[in-house]
Amino acid sequence: MKELAEAMGRFRVENTPEQAVVDAMVLFAFADGLASMAELQYIGELRFGGDQPRAFAAIEGATERLRNDGDFEGALARIVAGLHTPAQREEVLAYAVAVAYADLEIKDEEDQAIRWLREALALPFSRTQEICEQVADAVEHHDPVVAVASELPLPPAFTRGDAWPGFRTR
Repeated sequence: MKELAEAMGRFRVENTPEQAVVDAMVLFAFADGLASMAELQYIGELRFGGDQPRAFAAIEGATERLRNDGDFEGALARIVAGLHTPAQREEVLAYAVAVAYADLEIKDEEDQAIRWLREALALPFSRTQEICEQVADAVEHHDPVVAVASELPLPPAFTRGDAWPGFRTR
């Protein structure tokens, strides 16, 4: 996982709002209507290097903001509104796609969510395609195996199979 985090580092931009990146990652963990502990552990490892207390606080905050957004479109609008440069938008896209592709498969719901994110970010299609391909290559090359620690302090709503209440797409 450390190697994947390092490979994803090429997309990091110094002044990208951390909240926007984490919100997008958590949003994409829920893109198929479910979020597993493994996906949330993956976010913690990928973005926070395994610093579980920091990751937990960030994921918990992101989940609350996403619930307040009410739906996928509202969440995307809020996330994108905080991004001011193309590089920041590219970072958000890269990390969201990494979460969607964590299981080495893009489900229909995730594919649609990626399309909506690409549209909302208003980046050139060729650039978003390039980023998606680079992220997929990195995930496939490093083939992360996400081990879920039994003591992972996730709230009950994050248990495997629990739907995010109020999650809706367009």
